[in-house]
Amino acid sequence: MKHDSHGSRFIFHIWLQAAAVPEEIAHQEALLQKARILAVDDHPTNLRVMRLMLKRLHVRFDLARDGTEALLKIEQGRGRRAPYRLILLDARMPGMDGFAVAQAVRDSPHHADTSLLMLTSAGLRGDATRCKELGLNAYLTKHIALGELRAAMEAAISPPARQTEELPIYDRADALSRIADDEELLAMLIDLFLADAANYLDEIDTALRTSDWPRLTRAAQTLKGVLATFSACRGEASARLLESAAKTGDAAECDKWAAQTRIYVEAFLKVVR
Repeated sequence: MKHDSHGSRFIFHIWLQAAAVPEEIAHQEALLQKARILAVDDHPTNLRVMRLMLKRLHVRFDLARDGTEALLKIEQGRGRRAPYRLILLDARMPGMDGFAVAQAVRDSPHHADTSLLMLTSAGLRGDATRCKELGLNAYLTKHIALGELRAAMEAAISPPARQTEELPIYDRADALSRIADDEELLAMLIDLFLADAANYLDEIDTALRTSDWPRLTRAAQTLKGVLATFSACRGEASARLLESAAKTGDAAECDKWAAQTRIYVEAFLKVVR
């Protein structure tokens, strides 16, 4: 919904649940809680919701009501030697929009370590390309859930992960450790996956062919979880990247990672047959 004086308005869905987290996730959360974050949005309601979400995440944050105020706070933070590690930008704001703020940050040598995350309305042609050209760490389409925001923020400030091709195709020892070293159970699970693997890949192909991004997101997420069960690390990492691309509707990236995921799944199947 557009407003003449307040840019775009959108609704957040907040889902909260308590769960134990692996050591790696706990480390990412610790990094997030140490980071200083700036959230920028011209709409008062959106800012109030963002404040609530960031409070729920127990992070240190400031808010800015437009692009001009954001740049002022960014420079003030640098002057106090307390720079922002992550900036959340609303793409559509009157005057200086999120892309203009991102350009100013990227043009400054003082903010090379600053991560940028764009919030943009779904279906706006060219946003993915502009985000990529500006070197944004990620962008999310509205509506957005709290868990999705947290994951994107953690990924944006985390050290670079190992390249997909550096990961093992299959880590059998790790897979066994997940199921109490039950060899019989692992063999049964592998047999089930051998029977269903083609269906997982066909679902991805169908969603990709029809540009059904929500369906592709679900398909990639499902396959990612299954591959994680087997510690099929390359396939899992590739499916995760496909899921991220599907969430943004980036067709070129979806094509790339769908093809790569198929290659890694087939490599895993070859190993376990």
